[in-house]
Amino acid sequence: MPVVRRDLGTMKRFTETLKWRDPWFRNLSCRAKLLFFWLLDNCDNAGVIDLDLKAAAFDIGQPVEERHLTEIQSRLQRLADGKWWITKFVTFQYGPLSEGCLPHRRVIASLKLHTTLDGSILTTLLARVQGTDKEKEKEEEGGVGGFRRPTVGEVKLAAAKSGLPESEALKFFDYYESNGWKVGRNKMRSMPHAVANWKRNYDDRNQKGGGRNNSTPGTEIILHQKEYERILDRLRVIRGTYSGHQTWSREDREESKKLVARRDLLRSQLGIVI
Repeated sequence: MPVVRRDLGTMKRFTETLKWRDPWFRNLSCRAKLLFFWLLDNCDNAGVIDLDLKAAAFDIGQPVEERHLTEIQSRLQRLADGKWWITKFVTFQYGPLSEGCLPHRRVIASLKLHTTLDGSILTTLLARVQGTDKEKEKEEEGGVGGFRRPTVGEVKLAAAKSGLPESEALKFFDYYESNGWKVGRNKMRSMPHAVANWKRNYDDRNQKGGGRNNSTPGTEIILHQKEYERILDRLRVIRGTYSGHQTWSREDREESKKLVARRDLLRSQLGIVI
């Protein structure tokens, strides 16, 4: 009897191009690899699928047996209703989930549905999702650690206490107001400390210029912030080229070590608290 398939429509998903370097994937049999691809393409948007080995075999064009499923079982979890969940699917496809994102809401709804059936790893993932949303709400209300956007008057007062000229206080306010009060990629935690840091850089420029402030105000801080962001991007690229089971190359390991050291130094200079 022919297998009747429901038309799921066209879906586009991210794929890991470096999977061919992953020893776990490389050691799979050909049919196990095809079965894993089939699962990734046919699961729902939360990585959950009601596995039908006959349907998989029909699509693949080769017999698929339980032993092929066993080969890839370390990347799957069996749910209480008999369905399977691809454990790394959500994290890889979406990153941190947010209730404020419409596509993410569908994913979260699916996870909540299956969590009522299986309360283990899915519950942990949902707790992570809800924690992210609470942190976002906290930032919108008052910022991390109770920080809120200061008024220009508050910045002027903090500048006056630290000995920073009013003209510099206005430049400080304009700069951080334009970037959402972020230091690097993190929300500012303390405006007075940021003003004090701006003042130190301002004094350093004056000393290097023989008492004259010839450079653009805030230039050093801005350059440090841009360098900090570039380092974060590069570290993300390096880490993204390896799966959890791969060994890093010596070159990438050495570069990463240097970048982390420079990142930590910039965090100290910029007053970034993680």
